[in-house]
Amino acid sequence: MMDSFIIKIITALLFFIIPNYSFLKEIKYQADGKLPLEFIYIINSYQNYDLNEEEKKSFKKTIYFYEQSFRKISKEEQFQLIKSQIYKNIINLFPISYKQNLKVDIKEIKEKFKMRLESKIEDSFQKWLISALIRDITLSKKNKSLKQSGIYYSLFYNWNNLFNDSTVQDIDKTLKILSKNILSDLKSRLKDFLLISKNISLKDPKEFKLEEMIFFNIKNDTPSKKKKDLEKKSNVLKILEPINEESLILPGTIKAEDEWVPKDHEENININPPRPDPNYSPPKKLPLPANDW
Repeated sequence: MMDSFIIKIITALLFFIIPNYSFLKEIKYQADGKLPLEFIYIINSYQNYDLNEEEKKSFKKTIYFYEQSFRKISKEEQFQLIKSQIYKNIINLFPISYKQNLKVDIKEIKEKFKMRLESKIEDSFQKWLISALIRDITLSKKNKSLKQSGIYYSLFYNWNNLFNDSTVQDIDKTLKILSKNILSDLKSRLKDFLLISKNISLKDPKEFKLEEMIFFNIKNDTPSKKKKDLEKKSNVLKILEPINEESLILPGTIKAEDEWVPKDHEENININPPRPDPNYSPPKKLPLPANDW
């Protein structure tokens, strides 16, 4: 009798545990492909750094806050706010030297960055950042005003010291600090922007169910039918897509009017617009309305 009772309890527990096994695994979020590429990489990479339990809880709340905030602003506003906080923190992470004619071999730094990029780097944000610095070096050499200033070269010099003269642990630690600053500053900036421009005050973030989320989902999770349908209707960026020069942007590297605007224009619009029929002739008399139609 006792054995039968124990078996029933164990069976009941198994029925409870197995359906909820997914909750025992560590959940990782990924940002939707319609958000800025560099932001997608930060969200992806930050969760792979050495986070304590408090940082994990804080990150989860931040994701819910972003989800709530992004719903209340336009896509252009999303891009402007996200990109401004990313670039601001990248530039301000290290002290900038204002001395002119800083003795830095830019060609050598560029080659070191290229070698670093060719090595096995699993951190997607680090890949994007190094690639962006390489592109920025190329463009800065063409800009006469930047050649006269040591400020920009100091930026390359500091990042070169990190990526090429530091341990893997120090690099991860620094990028974790950078990412954490970006996520925190973006949250504060969103709060201020919503309060000032929309008269909306967001305090405690609402916890969303996965199927309710628009801007985030669970990494490696099978997308819902709704999300699949949305993806079919739009050309979205794929996470960890091979980096190309067109996706790399740091301040001043491309035209101002293109730098902060989302690029999701429809393709093949009015490429072959219809021409009027030369044989068409309008009717001499239009039909009279019947029954008020």
